[in-house]
Amino acid sequence: MTLERTQIKQDVVPIWEFDIKIAYKYFSASLTVGDLCGSFETFKNELSDFYNGKRCSANFTLIERELEICFYKENEQMICKIQSNHFEMDNTMCHSSLIINYEMDKSFLPELINEFDEEISTNDSIV
Repeated sequence: MTLERTQIKQDVVPIWEFDIKIAYKYFSASLTVGDLCGSFETFKNELSDFYNGKRCSANFTLIERELEICFYKENEQMICKIQSNHFEMDNTMCHSSLIINYEMDKSFLPELINEFDEEISTNDSIV
């Protein structure tokens, strides 16, 4: 999963917009999404607590549910679930999802948490 082109959109409340690409083997999905800036800080705090053993999971779900990320422990294994959803509304509703579950270790989490810290502090100065 990669995040690109993060920016703050000044609306009634600040929205953090970014392009995301999720790929696994020969499946991939790309989309542009946005959510309240505070959602990212909440997720970063949950990741930190998860890494330090204070939580059993860390979850991130956008308001529109285009993207859902969940880190959790199952027995002694750490699992990451990434789900990208697409909704079409017309006379009928169409829903498609790309769901990826994989095992991993948590050694990369401190770097990820620092990246969130840097991005949040950079965007806080813009807001």
